[in-house]
Amino acid sequence: MVEVTGAPSSAPSRRARREVRNGACAHMFAGATLPDARGRGAQSALLAARLRAAPAEGCRWIVAETGVEGPGEHNPSLRNLVRAGFEPMYDRPDWLWHARPK
Repeated sequence: MVEVTGAPSSAPSRRARREVRNGACAHMFAGATLPDARGRGAQSALLAARLRAAPAEGCRWIVAETGVEGPGEHNPSLRNLVRAGFEPMYDRPDWLWHARPK
């Protein structure tokens, strides 16, 4: 948790999984920063802390995912991940399921 101006403003999620074939894997699967606190480095600080903690917990691999930047779009999460040392591997399509009307 990061506080900006004395109030909680950003929180991370991470889970370590040990069933990965070549060692344990930490999955950086979510994080959120309140709109008023964005642009102040909170997500980068939380990402750095999670990256330091994962190997200490026995994780050999660290993975993350975020949205692709389309033409004219800006994805701060993608930029933060690349700046932290992650390398994009592939673009994954997102699927949406709808119940069929009866």
